Amino acid sequence: MKPVHLKDDLAERCRLAQEITREAGALAKAAFLNRGSLTVKSKGTQDWVSNIDLEVEDLIRARLNEFHPDEQILGEEHGGAAGVAGNGMWVVDPIDGTTCFLLGLPQWCVVLCYVINGAPLVAAIYNPMTSEMYSAISGRGALLNDAPIRVADADSITAGLVSVGASQHD
Repeated sequence: MKPVHLKDDLAERCRLAQEITREAGALAKAAFLNRGSLTVKSKGTQDWVSNIDLEVEDLIRARLNEFHPDEQILGEEHGGAAGVAGNGMWVVDPIDGTTCFLLGLPQWCVVLCYVINGAPLVAAIYNPMTSEMYSAISGRGALLNDAPIRVADADSITAGLVSVGASQHD
């Protein structure tokens, strides 16, 4: 069992997360462009899962296991998986925005995050429809396609955009 050395490998983990989300995003985008062929099931009110959600999560799990076989993986569709506690955990949302995805709206992405003891240390969020890669390493700021980003200097709600979504869970 190899212990995690945070300072040594966070940048490498971020690079790996970006690589995996791009690969998973390509698979998901191909399915998005051919949505009529998907098998869709309801998990509850306004909560859907398709065969591509499962396939994308399977791809991400397989790729992570190639590089970090002792680490736990928690996925939206398959739940938790065996791994060595204390070695960190990868958290996966294979298609964040499945409802938009299924309705043909391009507002969805692939999410992969690495956490230790509940603290997020690395994240990669890829929107394959716009080729936007958002990434972050704890304490080092966030990037969009490798360029630094930050929140706007808005000082009131009227200077921003507010959006509301609703999903009822049983």
